[in-house]
Amino acid sequence: MSGHYCTGCGKSLMPTMRICPECGSKSFSPTQPAITKPVSTTSNIPSNNAGITTNPSITTASLGLIPASNGRRFLAAMIDGAILSAIFAIVAAIVGAVFRGGGAAAVGVFFWTYGSISYTIHIAYLTYTQSSVKEATIGKRTTGLRILTAQGERLSPFHAFGRALLQVFLPIVGIIFIALSTAGVSSLIDDTAGGAIAIIGCLVVFIGPFITVFFTKNHLTVMDMICGTRVVMK
Repeated sequence: MSGHYCTGCGKSLMPTMRICPECGSKSFSPTQPAITKPVSTTSNIPSNNAGITTNPSITTASLGLIPASNGRRFLAAMIDGAILSAIFAIVAAIVGAVFRGGGAAAVGVFFWTYGSISYTIHIAYLTYTQSSVKEATIGKRTTGLRILTAQGERLSPFHAFGRALLQVFLPIVGIIFIALSTAGVSSLIDDTAGGAIAIIGCLVVFIGPFITVFFTKNHLTVMDMICGTRVVMK
């Protein structure tokens, strides 16, 4: 899109916006047009909790965007997972070399250091790639996908950071809950059953935030629903 102004209402827009949130127009101009018709005020236009004016008619379909298929999202996740796993393996080797020979006391320090570095890299990777001009991680870019806001805009670094935090730490919170629940259940049943419950619970926690893509209209994960994002075809 070359213009920065809506030809329907004259509103100044961000270059990444594909539809005017004020009037819903998809026509833009590089210079502000002269508007002869009075433009209605935004007092009757719904706004979200952050006070940002929104148009309820704006949907993925109305923006001319096609929701990403579940198959492509899965393949993209596998590619990103492979890339991050390779990076994490290098981190583990380096951290292991640093703490080698430290004995039993160094094991806890190793895992704490390795975990901190790995989670930081994971969050930084998601934040940078999804708010970049490519609008996608390497996996999404490879499979022809990109991630946008519900209004069809590119994610800001802050928006991408919030989604990355949710994506990385939501399973951890779930695992902690499962661990605490399993500890209570194990006191009533044998250890084998308690271990099985823990394994099943962890699988549910890891899959749960993503399984909603099969039941939502635009194939949304829990992170998409909370953060107001959409993964779409290029």
